[in-house]
Amino acid sequence: MQNGQLYTFIAEYSGGTFVSQVRASSITLAKSLWAQQMSLEVLGIPESKRAAFLVSVADEAAVLLSGTKGVWCAAPTVNDTMMLIHIVKTGERH
Repeated sequence: MQNGQLYTFIAEYSGGTFVSQVRASSITLAKSLWAQQMSLEVLGIPESKRAAFLVSVADEAAVLLSGTKGVWCAAPTVNDTMMLIHIVKTGERH
């Protein structure tokens, strides 16, 4: 198991909701790990678009939601469709 904070990702894309978790030392690293581990097949995106998916997620800043602690939102364009991602810091370091 990876050390770090537990982050929960709730992604809305193309009519579906996809929830997964990663452990990372920062929100930036969590976003990167999540994108690397996300099943593109589940999203209906060809694996040949993996590099573009990684760049799109990396280039989209995760913005801390006003009035919250440990909750971010990002909205990258994936395969010409907006993906809405909510990220919640949900656990302590292990």
